Amino acid sequence: MIALLAVCTCAHDEKPPVEAPLAPARPLSTASMEHHFEEADEMRRAAFRGEIDTVREVATSFAARVAESTYPQPWGPAVERLEDVLAVATTVDDVRKTASLIGEIGASCGGCHREHNVPVERDWPLEADPEHRMDTFDYATELLWLGLVVPSDEAWGRGADAYHAALSCEGFESVPVGPEHVSACSSARATGASVVRAGDDASRSRAFADVILHCAGCHSDGA
Repeated sequence: MIALLAVCTCAHDEKPPVEAPLAPARPLSTASMEHHFEEADEMRRAAFRGEIDTVREVATSFAARVAESTYPQPWGPAVERLEDVLAVATTVDDVRKTASLIGEIGASCGGCHREHNVPVERDWPLEADPEHRMDTFDYATELLWLGLVVPSDEAWGRGADAYHAALSCEGFESVPVGPEHVSACSSARATGASVVRAGDDASRSRAFADVILHCAGCHSDGA
């Protein structure tokens, strides 16, 4: 076969070799996608507690995992967006910026899943006892997060309703929140309105960031 090819190339004008098309990259394994979700969720929970050091630490390992992973070629732009956000998150030192970045990460993941029809199956969180308000907030914010990451209009809607229903000024009025030292009551009311109104990825990302900022401000005693 090699000799025959040599004869043929002598008889005709030489042409550049044709490269075989690259095989399309296979989607990540279920385990790899689960790692992605776990790291994004760990960043979310740390941001809610106001633990920026943890957010940076997890962002660094998350960014390394993304860089080492192989994605289907059409996912390229979405992966680049996620890498850009994670790169900023590895050096973030501001609560407000941290909140914004977490919202962007959730929306970035969800936008990729929607755009490329990536099935994401997550268990619904167990409903919280309405007598325990903080448990209800945790339940509501987990639903809001799933609304971003899956993405799911149903999860976001249920989360928004639960979050808004849990809002009460009782015990919150005198607690200062954040650098502006607004009361937790007024902050909760504002974030409750924003999650209910949010209807697209961009507005939901901003609303989720507002919720993180409110919660982190309260957990860190306004620091």
